Amino acid sequence: VMTAAARKFVSPAALEALTHRPVIRGFWPEQADGAAPHIQLATWADLVVLYPATAATIARVAQAACTDVLSALVTATTQPVLVVPSMNESMHRSPGVQRNLEQLRRDGRHVVEPVMGLEAAVAPSARAPMAGAAPPPGQVVAAIEMLVERVPVAPVVGADAWDRQYESSPVGDLPWFTEQLDADVVRELEKVKKGRLLDVGTGPGTAAIFAARNGFDVVATDVSSTALGIARRRANGERVAWVLDDFLDSRLWGRFDVLVDRGCLHCLPKISWPDYARSAGRLVEAGGTLVLKVHAPEEAGHHGTHPAGPDELRALFGEWFTLVGTHASQFDGTIRPSPKALLAVMTRRSPGL
Repeated sequence: VMTAAARKFVSPAALEALTHRPVIRGFWPEQADGAAPHIQLATWADLVVLYPATAATIARVAQAACTDVLSALVTATTQPVLVVPSMNESMHRSPGVQRNLEQLRRDGRHVVEPVMGLEAAVAPSARAPMAGAAPPPGQVVAAIEMLVERVPVAPVVGADAWDRQYESSPVGDLPWFTEQLDADVVRELEKVKKGRLLDVGTGPGTAAIFAARNGFDVVATDVSSTALGIARRRANGERVAWVLDDFLDSRLWGRFDVLVDRGCLHCLPKISWPDYARSAGRLVEAGGTLVLKVHAPEEAGHHGTHPAGPDELRALFGEWFTLVGTHASQFDGTIRPSPKALLAVMTRRSPGL
């Protein structure tokens, strides 16, 4: 995001050419059906960094002025905000700026202290080191890393929260969206017999649509009615039963030959994982297959999810399933680099075994 003042120093076109990312400079989306940029970014971001933050930007943010897209973004986000002031020493020490910085701290924002630097507003021949400059990029990155370790990203929970998530951004911009089903999940589905398949936490419906097109009798569930509506439209008439259901207290009946979970379990609080495992054990037919993809342990703290390793999955599902195998993978989607994942395949044991 570039403010009007920032665009006096750096051309948006130059920044886009260097980063290969669009520069947001106004409130209005490029597409009529898109979310407002400040809301889309506020929902998408794990962390917001204001660098460098001028006295004017600090004032607008502290007052939640929302007179430009940057102050509106900070006002709308529920994620951590790191403010890196940069200005003349006397401006930084002024009562008004100090009052605004203190307001930011009370609001839960994180403020980096300035360092010694040269004041650009002074003629080059008269420049001398003074306090007030923003730290160099390496120090700001270190502050970001410390902040990420201290403040875990809050996961999205509850049907209403998931509805808001799907309403706030075009589906193609969501971190987990992929037009084609992950190749490793496809390989596992090609190994099992074509029968009844349950796609849990279907989201945009990618796994369900693939399964329906490849001969499975598919039921796809999600807690978000908005997600189900998007998936139904993407399916374009494919034979899928789209069901609003909370898998932790599922109202589904009958048995399924295959259960697919691409990224649902790791979005749930770990305290509720035993309820998930019981639902899976109840709904998968003896001899049936559970194909489960979760964030790998290395991703802990990065996405607001709860990753799992092989031993944890074996203990969680051991009452009902035999863990056939796991392998390292990745989550295809819009995040780069792709998050590391673990793909686990389990077989439902016969009752009493």
